[in-house]
Amino acid sequence: VSEPQKESKIVPGSDTARLPAAPILSPDPVKPADAPGEIQEPRGQLLLEGGKREFAVKSDSALIGRYDPVTGDRPEIDLTSVDVGRSVSRRHARMLYHDGSFFLTEEVGALNGTYVGDRKVTTGMEVPVSAGDRLRVGRVVLIFQTGKKSS
Repeated sequence: VSEPQKESKIVPGSDTARLPAAPILSPDPVKPADAPGEIQEPRGQLLLEGGKREFAVKSDSALIGRYDPVTGDRPEIDLTSVDVGRSVSRRHARMLYHDGSFFLTEEVGALNGTYVGDRKVTTGMEVPVSAGDRLRVGRVVLIFQTGKKSS
């Protein structure tokens, strides 16, 4: 009677740990990060109705939503602190800037509505946004201003 052979345990990745690292080739040069303390000029501002808070729009595509504690994802415009009723989806809407104009679009899966004035914004629709427009994201109401807020 022969004894069964023991299976050798192979730890995934153990054989590759001894290989030299391959260089990562990138067709485009890596863009350096902004210097510490350097502030990027915002393209616009979203002011919480009543003027208590402001949110800078610093990119051509800024996600509006709430912090996701499961994934750790935080949108560029984080409404967590002002959305006490949790009516804003984690990925609710997006402020877009192209061709010299601003637009608002709703993200897939946003549940509690997105509006520019009285106009409902739907997924995939880009609604033009102008200075002074009232935006509603869930139950949070914001006023859009272009450029930086005057002091």
